[in-house]
Amino acid sequence: MSLIDFLLSHQTLSIIGLLLLLAYAYHVLLITPDPSEPPLIKGYVPFLGVAPQAIPRPRGYLTQCRRQNGDIFTLYALGKRVTIVIDPIEGIPSILRQSNKLSFKAAFRILYIKALGMTPERADMEEMNKEHLALHPPYLLAKPAVDELTARFIRILTRDLRKDIEGNGSQEGKVVNLFDWAPRLLFFAASSALWGQDIFDDEKIVFDDFMKMDADFQLRMTLPSWMTKGYERSIGRLKDTLGRKFEKGLKDPSNFALKRIEV
Repeated sequence: MSLIDFLLSHQTLSIIGLLLLLAYAYHVLLITPDPSEPPLIKGYVPFLGVAPQAIPRPRGYLTQCRRQNGDIFTLYALGKRVTIVIDPIEGIPSILRQSNKLSFKAAFRILYIKALGMTPERADMEEMNKEHLALHPPYLLAKPAVDELTARFIRILTRDLRKDIEGNGSQEGKVVNLFDWAPRLLFFAASSALWGQDIFDDEKIVFDDFMKMDADFQLRMTLPSWMTKGYERSIGRLKDTLGRKFEKGLKDPSNFALKRIEV
């Protein structure tokens, strides 16, 4: 019996074989890393990728991948690419220092549009994006920049703590919900340290919007935008507030804020 006769007489088997052949061809030829992306580990099974190896022993598998590929690599599993940064202390700065090699261009575009509320046109302004990212190593990550921001934060936090204690007006003190009080205090102190004195003027709605964005970030990145309208409204109000503050002029901004405005 010839091959053609066999295929014609076993059509279901032939279709399954053809689909498997196409799936493997897609996996081998099209699931490849971009030139500027981290090493891609895609496994041997179409669509499943590395899932059969990673799911039974995730820690051991990630350790093996790290040994072979370093602290930053991308796994392909269940039709998705997931970039792993094993050591965020060294890994994230290395991403920013090597933006020409590790651009994460597609991921950044999604982040700009969905998480930061940029228009697609603004997200595609590559030169401006590169200029903004280039500010991070010298003005946020370098030791002098960290020392400056830390000193500003401690000074403002101490001032706000003193104001909160003195404003209580009672020797017995007051009872607070620590899980609400501490994040609020840290948020306003950190905002002032970065963008300038009293940037948000203790506006409750700004803090609530920030907490909404923090809580819904993962949903925003994974669900269709129309399903996360609350996140969208929060980032809109936050951007409007910052816009008004920038128009009026910042009071004692950090060096990073000054350079960001300049860019």
